[in-house]
Amino acid sequence: MNASQLQALIVDDPIEAWTAAGFAGEDVVTIGSTTVVTTAASENRGDGHRQGIVGASIAGIGELDGLDLGSWVPTPGDIIDTDHPNGVVAIDHVVVMTPDSDRTTEAFEAQGIDARRVRRIELEGGDRRQTFFWLGDVICEVVGPDEPAGDGPAQWWGLALTVRDLEATVTLLGEAASPIKPAVQPGRFVSTLRRDVGLGVPILFISEHPGGAS
Repeated sequence: MNASQLQALIVDDPIEAWTAAGFAGEDVVTIGSTTVVTTAASENRGDGHRQGIVGASIAGIGELDGLDLGSWVPTPGDIIDTDHPNGVVAIDHVVVMTPDSDRTTEAFEAQGIDARRVRRIELEGGDRRQTFFWLGDVICEVVGPDEPAGDGPAQWWGLALTVRDLEATVTLLGEAASPIKPAVQPGRFVSTLRRDVGLGVPILFISEHPGGAS
C-alpha cells in the first residue's frame, strides 16, 4: 500500500442512501484503494455527529490539523473490486476545508505529505486558496482563505468521483444529478449529485481525463 494512503472515509450516512445514488455495497463501498465506511459498518458513530464525512483513516498518520482520524483499516473482505451502477471508477479528489491554509499546509508537510500544487482564486469576499496533496493514489484538495480566518480545525468535506461515462451516470440518476457542465480542468465535465438523494457528503461526478492522462 502506498505511503500515507487514504484507506477509509467514515461517513454518517445510511448505506441505503449510497445504493440509491448508484453505489454497490452492503455496509461499505469500495472505490479504488479507499473504503467508504457507512454508519452501518462503523463503530465510530456517536450522537451529535454531523452528517457527511465524519472521519478517515490514513496509513501511518494519526494526527493532521484536527481532522478526525482513526485506526480503521479495511480487511481483505471489505475491499471488493466491484462495478458501481453509476459508473464511478475512482476518487478524483477528497476536499478538506480549513480556516487557515498556511497552518493546514504546514501540518500536512510535517507528516511528510508535501504540497504538489497551489491555486489561488480572487473573490470579492476574500481570496481563496486550493492546495493539493497526494494521499496515496487520492488527491486531497485543501480549500481555505488565502489569509487566516480563524483557529478552528480543518474538516473533511466532500468528494469528486471519476466516472467512466458521465452522460450514462446522469441518465441513470435522472433528476438526482445536475446538468453536465465543463469542469475547471480543460476537456473534463462535471455533474453534482443533488443532496435530496439523502447523502450528507457533497459529491461531484467528473469525467475521466482526456486520453487517459493522469
